[in-house]
Amino acid sequence: MSNDIEARVRLILGRNLGNVVPAEQISMEEDLLDCGLTSNNYIKLIVSLEKEFGIEVPEEDMTIDNFMTINRIMSYIHTKI
Repeated sequence: MSNDIEARVRLILGRNLGNVVPAEQISMEEDLLDCGLTSNNYIKLIVSLEKEFGIEVPEEDMTIDNFMTINRIMSYIHTKI
């Protein structure tokens, strides 16, 4: 299941990072801000994750800490599904 979640997260990142860094080249712990994540595509990323995984991210959870790396995104998703 984790591999499926990772693949889906990478697909979403690929759509939301503006091709600055190919999603498949991002390490699990790499800071997504260093990979081109901006405030605009950060919101798009969260909305895309909500739609893809059928979750709702409450405003208080919309911290960069929860979505800074692929590992953190996956951990957050695991708590919601």
